[in-house]
Amino acid sequence: MIALRQSHTDRERRLHLVSEVQPVTSSWRFVVRGALTAMVLGAVAVVAVVLSTTRG
Repeated sequence: MIALRQSHTDRERRLHLVSEVQPVTSSWRFVVRGALTAMVLGAVAVVAVVLSTTRG
């Protein structure tokens, strides 16, 4: 019983921390998504340029 109660309080504390950190993580995730999208677009552009130069 004590261990169960302990895990419950740990879970509540963790949820509280997550709720406090949530806006920061969401903005950070948005920034990471933007960076990944930019990287993918850059890679696609590089591949397109390389293909066009090798073909031409």
